[in-house]
Amino acid sequence: MPNIKIAHFSDIHGHLSILKDKIPDDVDLIISTGDIFPNLTRGIVDVEERFQLRWFDDNYPEIKSLLKGKPIICVQGNHDFVCLASLLRKEGHLAKKVISGMPVDMFGIRFAGFPGIPYIQGEWWGEFDQDYFLKFVKEAIDLAPDVLLTHAPPDGILHSPRYSGIRALTNAINYGEFEPEYHLYGHSHEGFGQATIEGTKTKFINGACHCLVHQIEIPAKA
Repeated sequence: MPNIKIAHFSDIHGHLSILKDKIPDDVDLIISTGDIFPNLTRGIVDVEERFQLRWFDDNYPEIKSLLKGKPIICVQGNHDFVCLASLLRKEGHLAKKVISGMPVDMFGIRFAGFPGIPYIQGEWWGEFDQDYFLKFVKEAIDLAPDVLLTHAPPDGILHSPRYSGIRALTNAINYGEFEPEYHLYGHSHEGFGQATIEGTKTKFINGACHCLVHQIEIPAKA
């Protein structure tokens, strides 16, 4: 039975102080579910890319210290115009990027998921119409992950109504089509917390604006 300690953070928006003293030395794996970078504009792509690359370079010594050399799995958030995992890999870190249809297998645990948020105004990275998530959700179901990683929440589960959650994901959960052991995400700041819902074994964790440590236990498969 795989059993690991993870540190999960999301939606720090450049505030590295949120991570200070929050990642213990004995953590096995770090998971970032997006919106790590600060923004200078409302979605001017070339400006944001240059700004976020410069921010990473300027803050890399602190980022390196905070991560303590631990492996990290990253989901890109809608405020992230550059990819944290790609930048960390260039610096020699073991960093994996979550993309739809591609599993990440570590510690005997299968992680999978997808980035993107339901469409708001077309200003941010990875905004998709709700129907587009049908493809992402099907690909996630086919991979049968132990741990699902997304940036946006399932609609109605640890998310505020200010922005829509992913309806296709909630439908798959409600119809019993999808039941990972854990689902980690962020995006909805007001939805921070942990929950289970009747009829599914999944533990839902919204880590928005926080960094929390969890023990991930995956039952042995029959």
